[in-house]
Amino acid sequence: MEYDLSHDGEVEKIAKITVPRTDLDVYINDQIRALQKTLSLKGFRKGKVPEDVIRARYLDSVKAQALNDLINDHFIKLIQDKKWIPASQVQVKDLNEGETISFTLEFEIIPQFTVEMYKGIELFKDTTLPDDMLYEHALQQLKEQYATVQVITRPAAVDDIVTMDLVITEKGKEPKKESKKRSKRKKSKNTEKSISPLKKENENDQQH
Repeated sequence: MEYDLSHDGEVEKIAKITVPRTDLDVYINDQIRALQKTLSLKGFRKGKVPEDVIRARYLDSVKAQALNDLINDHFIKLIQDKKWIPASQVQVKDLNEGETISFTLEFEIIPQFTVEMYKGIELFKDTTLPDDMLYEHALQQLKEQYATVQVITRPAAVDDIVTMDLVITEKGKEPKKESKKRSKRKKSKNTEKSISPLKKENENDQQH
């Protein structure tokens, strides 16, 4: 495996990796043999499908999985060689296939740092409450959650629910109550009289 670090920041890394084409062929053959063990096709017993049949039917999916495994394996080799601890998902870019397989990996690592002057620092540890106090606290929460409201006549005390009618006055005078005027709409009566057909005929006879 050959790699070139085009960006070697403290956190961000960009590496171009180049591997021989034969490496991909090895991964493809491994995928075909793994698929052959579980594949069932009409006319063949399970696990007995010829490799050339699998290659002809499933080459695209097998190759995609083989490329994924090849990239992951070489990424692991790179970070192990550099003793890096990855801090992000790796992004694969610029994948090229030819006589060689090349691709670019972009990722972030945990930066190396040293802690100085830490000896003698006073630390505080939170102490847990005793079990009986935790029990009482949980019991009190249940009481408040399922409590009911009752009317009482004694003076109000802490944790009571108080309801009141509040009137705001100006200089001790109660505000005037505004009278509500209701508007009445007069219904107009229809003054037109309708003439019945019989009366109309009598008027015509008198004219004749």
